[in-house]
Parts: sequence; structure tokens; C-alpha cells
Amino acid sequence: MTRKRAASHYGLRKFATDRRGVVAMIFALFVVPFMALAGAAVDIGLVLSGHAQLQAAADAAALAAASTVSDADTARTRALTVTELNLPAADHGDVLISADILLGTWDEDAKTFTDGGSSPNAAKVTLYKTSENGNAFDLTFGGIVDFPTIDITADAIAMQSGSSGTACALSLNESDRAGIDVGGTADVTFNDCDVASNSSDDDALEVSNGASLTANCATLVGDTDAESPEFELTCDEADTGASEVADPYDGLPSPTAGTCLDTNYKNTSGTDVLTAGTYCGKFEVTGGTVQLGSGTYIIDAGNFSVSGGATLEEVSGGTGVTIILTDSSGGDSPGKVTINGGAIVTLAAPTSGTYSGVLFFQDKSAVSSTKNKFNGGSTTNFTGALYFPKEEIEFTGGNVSGGSDCTQIIAQKIGFSGNSTLNSSCDSAGTTPITIISTTRLVF
Repeated sequence: MTRKRAASHYGLRKFATDRRGVVAMIFALFVVPFMALAGAAVDIGLVLSGHAQLQAAADAAALAAASTVSDADTARTRALTVTELNLPAADHGDVLISADILLGTWDEDAKTFTDGGSSPNAAKVTLYKTSENGNAFDLTFGGIVDFPTIDITADAIAMQSGSSGTACALSLNESDRAGIDVGGTADVTFNDCDVASNSSDDDALEVSNGASLTANCATLVGDTDAESPEFELTCDEADTGASEVADPYDGLPSPTAGTCLDTNYKNTSGTDVLTAGTYCGKFEVTGGTVQLGSGTYIIDAGNFSVSGGATLEEVSGGTGVTIILTDSSGGDSPGKVTINGGAIVTLAAPTSGTYSGVLFFQDKSAVSSTKNKFNGGSTTNFTGALYFPKEEIEFTGGNVSGGSDCTQIIAQKIGFSGNSTLNSSCDSAGTTPITIISTTRLVF
């Protein structure tokens, strides 16, 4: 009996001192909470990722709607299309429906959105992944604690800024100061159209020395110090930091020179009637009157100039003229245009064909810093585009181009130091519009 009691006492002491059992019990007590915490951490990460994806889709949808906010049907269609591309309904359910796309007004000062209105400038969208919507976000571990899904939503508001319209002057230079430069007491008016400069410089457009510029609006990639009263815009202020405005004639083909009809042509007096074709070397009208038959005139490796007192015009009843400056030898310096003080030039571009709407076209091979000058005192009636994509155009004292209903200027840089007026009634002129696209940005 004594041995048995001793054996029993020994067994109890041994169990009490065996730490392996204690560790097992502690592990059993804590493993379930640890697993729950780990699962919760995974689900939180998935929810954050899912919300970020939903928010990105909401942002894209709001921007798409705001880009055409004035057209409600198109705005809603664009928002729905973009959302379907980002979050296909087959995988995510209908996260956005038309009723959740609101078009209204964003008040920049109060930072508030008001639904509706006759002149909306903003779009608000709300995307849903909720139980009520039938597409709640699935959790990976939440089901263990009877919490298999969670509701998430995302809001976004985007507004349209800047003027959506048509420009009649575009500077293509992307970096230099004063892509459009108005100085020397010039009074420049752009009737019912915008001006645009693709320069990213802080002075992408400059008005100085008592000059003035009046236009519907100004679209600038960079910025400007110009302000009222010298810089008068119907839209109140320039749209700065804007996207580049596309060159409407970028796709024009380079010309192919033919057999020379004349070399170093010059008219000094009397009236001369010319036929369209290739003219090699200089083309000068120093006096008298030159009438151009309808068609394309290629000036091959020479300057084009009209002196004071001379007249250049299209023949009566003509169907349009295009004057192209090129260098068929492969050089990079096609000739320049100079219209001197006292010259009278009346020309219109053709309204159809390859060079429809283009009156002057300097080949894109040009890399020189030569300026094409339309000098003071000349009276010009240009209907169509003056297209100098690689060089500068300069208008000096007293140049009047307002006799035409439609004049476009597209050049590397555009300078005015004399009075000029340009009109933009181009519906029947055959030109391609210089289209200003309104920018959109997220505001919420």
C-alpha cells in the first residue's frame, strides 16, 4: 500500500512539472484569435484595393462625362462606356447606372456641386458595390465569422475648364517665350475666335508696349502676364496650363515640284496673267498687277515677294489658289514670303482638293529662323490659312487682313507690331478648324 501511494504522488508531481502540456494549451488558446486577425488583415487589404479600383473607375467616368457635359446623352454614354471597360458588368455587376451620373455646376469658390442647371460645367458619378445593388464586395475570411461581404462606394466630380471653340491663330512652338507676341502699339482683333499658343513658357503669350489684343478666348500650354485692359477676352481670362492644340494641317503631303514654267519670275509693270504650276527661284511682283489662274503654285527654292504699289490677285471667277514654298533639291530652306508696305493682295484658297483651305504653305522641311513678313501699310484680303509650321510670321505696322471673312494663321511663332484684324467665318472657306478642346479635371 505504501508503495502504491508513493507511486501516485510521484505521478502527480511529474505531470505538474511537464511544460509541454502548458505550451500546447497556450497555443490552442491563442491560435484561433491569431488566425482571425490574420484573416481580417487580408480582408482589409483586399477592401482597400477594391475601393481604390472602384475610385479609379469613378474618376475616369467623371472625366469622360465632363468632357461633353453640355450634351447630356453623350456625357452619360461616355461615362457608362468607360466604366464598362474598367469594371465589366460580367465580373463586377452594374457598378454604375445612368441615374447615378449627375450633370450640374461646380462652384470653385464654395467647393460645392449643384445638380442640374441650364449651363452645366461638371459631372458627378457614384459607383456602387453593395448588397442592395446585388454586387457587394466579397471577403475572403469574413465568412468564417458570418461576414462574407462588405459594401463599398466611390464618388468623383470632374469639371470642364477652358473654352471649347475655334482659334484663328495658333503658335506651334512648344517651348519659346512669346509664341504669340503683340507689341509696338499694335491693336490686334480676332473677331469671334480664339488664339492659342502651344509654348510651355511662362510668357507663352505676350502683350506689351501699349499694344492690345482682343479675342474670344486664349488657350495656352504655358502662362501669360497679359491682362486687361490691354488683353481683352470675352471668356474673362486665359485658359493656362492647357493641353496642346492640334495642328489642323499636320497631315498635308509635301509638294512635288514639276517642270519650271518660269525661273526667277518678275513683274515690274502692266498686267500679267499666270498659270498654276512650278516656278523656280524667286517670284517677285515689284510693280503692276499679277493675276493668278486658279490652282497650285509651287515656288521652288526661291522667295515670294510683293512690293509696295504692286497688286497680286486671283483671276476673276477663279476657284482658289494655293502658294507653296518648297525646295525640291532636298534642302531645308524653302523660300520666305514678304508682302511689303503699300502692296494690295487679294487671294482665296480653294475649297476642295488636297490643299483645301490652304492659301500659303511653307514646306515642313524648313528649319531656318527666317521670318515671313506681312509689312505695314499693305492691304491684304486673305481667305484661307497661312500655314508656316516651321517658321515665324510677323505682321508689322498697319497691316489690314480684315477684308476676308476667314483668315487662319498657323506658324511656329506669330508676331504683331501693327494693327491687324482677323475673322473666323470659315464655314464655306474649305479650311480645317483649329479646334480648341476644353480640358477636364477632377475637383472631388
